[in-house]
Amino acid sequence: MRQETILQSDGREMNYYVWLAEPEEAVLQVVEGASEQALRYREFAEWMQQRGVSVYAMDNRGHGRNRDVEGYVHIDHKNWHQLVDDVISLGEKIRRDRGKKPFLLGHSMGSFISRCVALEGADYKPFI
Repeated sequence: MRQETILQSDGREMNYYVWLAEPEEAVLQVVEGASEQALRYREFAEWMQQRGVSVYAMDNRGHGRNRDVEGYVHIDHKNWHQLVDDVISLGEKIRRDRGKKPFLLGHSMGSFISRCVALEGADYKPFI
């Protein structure tokens, strides 16, 4: 696993994690739920990695390493759509870096974000 960052459209640098599979048969992007952090999915990502699936998981805005205040989860209600834009941005980076469309898996609040991503027409494999 490695930790990386991506610069988002609003100039914010966001933390995400990558588990690269060798050989790689597919790529999965995980969208976490409310009050979580991407490393919650570490065991699942390692399990997928061992089965040929590379996994990307980003701390949502206001969560994990992407929160503004230690110990406090907050997402500005006026800018909630940035959560959707953040997921789409990472998906575009995955396609550039891996040369293939990722699958998208959203858990809890992440499932709602993923549905918004689908409504935006983002370029993913079938949504899970």
